[in-house]
Amino acid sequence: MREEERLQANLKLMRQKHFFNDLLDEHKSSIGITSTSKFYQVSKKLAQKDQKRFMAVDEKDRDEIFQDYLDDLLKKEQQYEGEQSKQK
Repeated sequence: MREEERLQANLKLMRQKHFFNDLLDEHKSSIGITSTSKFYQVSKKLAQKDQKRFMAVDEKDRDEIFQDYLDDLLKKEQQYEGEQSKQK
C-alpha cells in the first residue's frame, strides 16, 4: 500500500507542477516573470489575477514548482542569448 500512496503523491505533484507551470506561462508577460523574479512578488500578483487557479495548487508545493520554473526559464534565456551572440 505504501508504494501505491507514493505513486499517487508523485502523480499529484506532477499534475500540480504542470497546472502551475501553465498558469505561470499564461501570466508571464502580464506579470513580468523573468529568471530573477522572486516568489513572493509573483505569488502576490498571481493570486490577484487568478486566485482560484493559484489556490488550487498546494501551498507547500508552489514555491518549489516556481523555483523549478525559474531554473527552466534561466536555461531558455541563456540559450537564447547564446544563439543571439552566435548570429552577430
